[in-house]
Amino acid sequence: MLPVETYKELDETDSMDPALRACVHDFGSKIVNGFLQQGVTRPMAIRQLVNSCWIGAREPHQRTGRLRGDNQKVRSPVAETLDWLLEQKGAQITAAQLLRFMWINGLAIIPREPSSVMVEASMATVSNHDVHVTKYEKHRLRLSAAVNAQARRLWPQIFDGAEE
Repeated sequence: MLPVETYKELDETDSMDPALRACVHDFGSKIVNGFLQQGVTRPMAIRQLVNSCWIGAREPHQRTGRLRGDNQKVRSPVAETLDWLLEQKGAQITAAQLLRFMWINGLAIIPREPSSVMVEASMATVSNHDVHVTKYEKHRLRLSAAVNAQARRLWPQIFDGAEE
């Protein structure tokens, strides 16, 4: 059974005009209600303001993240988007926490197509020709190296102080 507040929120959303209800579905009731409380009632105005805030907060000079050795900040735009999506859905977890949990449990989010980092890691794994393993094991080692290299490149925050 859902809490009474949830039913109340659903009833309020159902009573809205379709364009405003679509804003609730796209951005969440907390954001839309915040705008309504401040007197912004037109759905197009809400959309424009949310989009401006969303894009503005992701401009290169607004990004935050850990520093690399050359003092350049590292923060994945995909992780930033994932953080936003998790927050919109009321998740009590950050993208870094989710990615770290996945990594610890043997899962990773990586591109469907191999990147140059993946190919280089794969090739380097058996480049000395001093590894004597079965063909199956060689491919397993190369694929594992490729996934690990890409994950480290995409998600440096999951490796900050984390054990592998």
